[in-house]
Amino acid sequence: MEERFDKEGRLIFPKSVTFPAKAKVVVKEKKILITQVYCKNGHNLVRGEEIWNGNRAINLIAKRKKGKVMVSLSPYQGDNRKVMDESMKKGEIVTFLCPECGVELEVFSPCKCGADIVYMYLTEELDARDSICICSRYGCRYSCLTSGGKIVSEFAV
Repeated sequence: MEERFDKEGRLIFPKSVTFPAKAKVVVKEKKILITQVYCKNGHNLVRGEEIWNGNRAINLIAKRKKGKVMVSLSPYQGDNRKVMDESMKKGEIVTFLCPECGVELEVFSPCKCGADIVYMYLTEELDARDSICICSRYGCRYSCLTSGGKIVSEFAV
């Protein structure tokens, strides 16, 4: 029987799943790289310096009670690494904003940890069925990737 999860708990990416042609998702050596992702106003959130193995980060603003923090997330699905311009407390819940227009990312669903899972669009068509989702609680590692409304890659703790 074929395994559904790898040793780190990630869903093994099915070979038969395809992404929309306009989605800039690269599947290579069992890793999923996001090279473009958009806020609801159509701004590309993958920007800035190439700090992740020659790839740009997903850049967001994390709004919290004590101000805002610039966050650069790894563009690899399931990779919880991030670079921030200020530290945050583990467990802190934030509101993620587009760094260009300041719009809040939309809520996908509640997370098991009690915070909201928010999403970003994989294509300029802004179809929520093709998205990347992350938890808004600092330290929660949940993330997923959807295509055609189905979760095709998930990292759950």
